[in-house]
Amino acid sequence: MKKALLKPGLVLFLFSATFSPPAANGTPTIALYFDRALTRQSTDCPDSPPGTVLDTLYVAASGFTSPLEGIEYSIVFPPEIVWLGDVGPDNGLNIGEPVNGLSKAFFAPIDASGKIIIREILILWVCDGCATQDIEIAFAAHPATGSLRAVNSNLMFEDVVGQSAWVCVTCVGCNSTGHANSNLVVAALPTSEQCVLDCPAGDGGVILPGDPPGQHHSPDLDGDGTVIIVDFALFAVGYPLSFDPDKDFYCSGNLDLIDFVLFTRHWGHTRSVPVKSSTWSAIKARYLD
Repeated sequence: MKKALLKPGLVLFLFSATFSPPAANGTPTIALYFDRALTRQSTDCPDSPPGTVLDTLYVAASGFTSPLEGIEYSIVFPPEIVWLGDVGPDNGLNIGEPVNGLSKAFFAPIDASGKIIIREILILWVCDGCATQDIEIAFAAHPATGSLRAVNSNLMFEDVVGQSAWVCVTCVGCNSTGHANSNLVVAALPTSEQCVLDCPAGDGGVILPGDPPGQHHSPDLDGDGTVIIVDFALFAVGYPLSFDPDKDFYCSGNLDLIDFVLFTRHWGHTRSVPVKSSTWSAIKARYLD
């Protein structure tokens, strides 16, 4: 619900019609909503002095037939809205921000077959009513990767459709088809069938992808025995443009969202356990278990 900073008792009327059709099952989609119930994808600018009303936008995922592990996108905000930051608890790690490109990996796989909130965004309205009409808040590709995509529990990229939210719309169904990424980059297969990672003990001994034998490394990037914020900071430096073989957990020869997903799955784990060389097929099978 909108909150007036200067007039806390102000009650604002929200235009409740939904103009973007829900995603069909099996069509991975992210969409913006103005309510936690995920029913309103359109509203009006508040009739309050500009810069006095806070509001929350909800990013929801739906249509994923396989559990969601990570996602990357950006959001293009119109001049009428200023992005301020996140609100509420988080369920994963984030590199970047929605306005300049966000990569997100979840601590545990997310069932996003139906609508589920994956991010809550705090915004500030800087308009007084609607000076213009058909104002779009749109999803776009992550500028560093050129992709609007997700990673599922099969460690595969999925193309994602982004549905816009609208302010002061004038027609039902106008421009509501969403924006699909047209430059999907399919994950490269590991460059070596012999691919292992030194796994922290907290994962129950599950072997995840990593460097070829002889070049073992751990998500414990600083070597202190625990995967925590320092390791995350080291991983995030230069991501995803600066390749570092120590972070290439997928052995694909490049640094991308799959590596970030694999790092995040070790979050909070301690110590390391010795592992033996395994084929990629065996590693992936154990990961999926």
